[in-house]
Amino acid sequence: MTLLPALEREIRAHRSRQAGEDLRRVHRSSLVFTTSRGKPQSRRNALRALHAAGKAAGLNPDGAQPVGLHDLRHSFVASGSTPG
Repeated sequence: MTLLPALEREIRAHRSRQAGEDLRRVHRSSLVFTTSRGKPQSRRNALRALHAAGKAAGLNPDGAQPVGLHDLRHSFVASGSTPG
């Protein structure tokens, strides 16, 4: 799968920050997004972070269903981008 250039830059910057915290997190087989202890993220934590980001961006008005993971997929496809 080919990454969008902006996404690749963001992931590389994130990996660099991880290396500054703990070099064990940057091996090729290591997870990119982990808890503060380097463990896999749970679905619940990922959704909580997504809902907070959506609220901060003004995407979750009162009474509306919060933005979810599937919504991100739809908005990516609707933007005309095509995954590799």
